[in-house]
Amino acid sequence: MVAEHVHDLFAETLDTPAGQIAQLYVLARLLNRIDGGDHPDLAEPLHLHADSILAG
Repeated sequence: MVAEHVHDLFAETLDTPAGQIAQLYVLARLLNRIDGGDHPDLAEPLHLHADSILAG
């Protein structure tokens, strides 16, 4: 999957506290766009990713 490949390439940055905060920020922005009607099919995977970050 593309997301796993991207994570593998950038894990050193994404897995830091700052990287996790940045991901949560982007997830919030994307979920806000979904609330406006954009790409509703992405809601579930985005929520799952947010849950995995927050579960720590």
